[in-house]
Amino acid sequence: MEDYHFLFLSGEAYRDVDANVKEDAYLSPEQLTWFKDRLALASTADADKPIFVFLHQPLVHTLGGSDQELGVVQHEELRAILNQYPNVVFFTGHTHWNLETTEQIKQLTFLAVGSSSVREVWNAKNEPEGSAASQSLVVDVFADRIAIQGREHSDKKWLGTPFVKKYGE
Repeated sequence: MEDYHFLFLSGEAYRDVDANVKEDAYLSPEQLTWFKDRLALASTADADKPIFVFLHQPLVHTLGGSDQELGVVQHEELRAILNQYPNVVFFTGHTHWNLETTEQIKQLTFLAVGSSSVREVWNAKNEPEGSAASQSLVVDVFADRIAIQGREHSDKKWLGTPFVKKYGE
């Protein structure tokens, strides 16, 4: 889209197929090869632009809530791939953790971003808050930066100040 790359990953097995997978994302060798190839192409096309990557489950030990379960069966391999591309913005969900009270944006070698939930927001104790909170992210893309800000829909308010990541410097 307008010379920006959006890559979507998806778990290929779930607990109903393999009980060992539980709620985690299983990424096949074929999908990981496809992903490596697409990241290389996107990076070659314009090394200064962000590459937006999406997967339902977060990588373990990245964002608030990501240490509650494995998240991605092949988490070490996926992290090694992502670490090669500092312009990746890796969006995940699954945890439902509150954008305002937990760490949901973290600069690693790549940028990890959790999206909270429009329904049943959870707290840092990994339990539903029981509130009417409904949260999501708004991402503004500019030629030299992106700005990410949380939005609380039930109260119709912005959450905190935007997180800004500059590119091409």
